[in-house]
Formats: sequence, structure tokens, C-alpha cells
Amino acid sequence: MTKHLSSSTIAKALDSIAARTPAPGGGAAVALSGAVAAALGEMVAAYAGGRKANADCRAEIDAHGRILHEARNELLKLADDDARAYGALSDVMAQQKCGEASEEAVGMAAKAAAHPPMAMIKACERIIAALEGLCPFAGQLMSDLVASAAMASAAARGAAQHVRANAPLMDEAGLGGTELVARASALADEVASRAKELD
Repeated sequence: MTKHLSSSTIAKALDSIAARTPAPGGGAAVALSGAVAAALGEMVAAYAGGRKANADCRAEIDAHGRILHEARNELLKLADDDARAYGALSDVMAQQKCGEASEEAVGMAAKAAAHPPMAMIKACERIIAALEGLCPFAGQLMSDLVASAAMASAAARGAAQHVRANAPLMDEAGLGGTELVARASALADEVASRAKELD
């Protein structure tokens, strides 16, 4: 059973990803990258909210900070969800080779495996939206805000690739893999474009 990355130390989480095992893998790594992006954005919000000059805007800043905190927690959960879903897909594919699982069963497992990375892209979009709101208040922490945006952009692009990886198995079962890839790619491109505008 895959160890929960969300409760691991950074070093142990990286060891788990680096190990020669099917999961956790790229999807979990992408989720952790997005969580780091959110955490860095939270730091910007914490400093911005503590400035006297921003006192009148404290509620707005805190709201952005809460969005980032929620995205961080969601992405940590998605790291574990992705590892479980990919592990389940690997098991079903092994069963199919032995004639014990149908094409439809593999397609359904692939669809389930595509869900966490799709959710990661949506979480990264929320990170970018919060960073856009924090931009006027970042001050000397603008470099941290830009770094957060860059990591969120990379995480969204990486997640889109993991949606794409599951699409052929979904299409073979008539489960709309190609359409899901189009939606994932469009949203990831939007995240990347908005992140670039913050640079």
C-alpha cells in the first residue's frame, strides 16, 4: 500500500517518488509542486496582511490567503489520490493481460486516474487567481509571488500531461479521453498565460 505523501516529511516524500515503484510518480510530484506554490503564496499573503499600509485591505488579503491554504491542502490530498488511482490502474492493466479484466474496466480505471490531475489543474487556476489578487500588495515579496506563479504554471502543465497519458485507454472504452485532454490543455494553457503576466 502506498504511503501517504501528505503526512510524510519532504525527504521521505521525495524518496517515495524517486523509488522504482509505479506510484507515487509524476502525478504526485506535480501535486506536491502545486502545494509548494500555494504555500509560498500564503507566505506573501501573511506578510502583506501584516503591513500597516495594507490595514484597510486586510480582509481581501486574508481571503486570498485562505484560498491558497485550501488549495495547498487539496493538492496534498490529490498527491495521495493520484498515487492510489494510478496503483489501481496498474493492477487492472495487469489483470487484463491475464484475461481477468475487460477493456471497459481498464478504461474506467484510466478515467479515475485522470481525475486527480484534472483537479490539480483546477487547483492551480485558483492559486493563480489568488496571486493576481495579492499582486498589488506583494511589495518586496513580488519575487516570491512570481516564483509561486511559475511553480503553479509548471504544475498545471505537468498535470495536463498526466491527463493526456490516460486518454488512450479512456478512448478505447469510449469514455471521452480526447475531450478531457482538450479541456485539461486549455485550462493549463490559461494558467500558464496568466502566470506569465505576473512576471
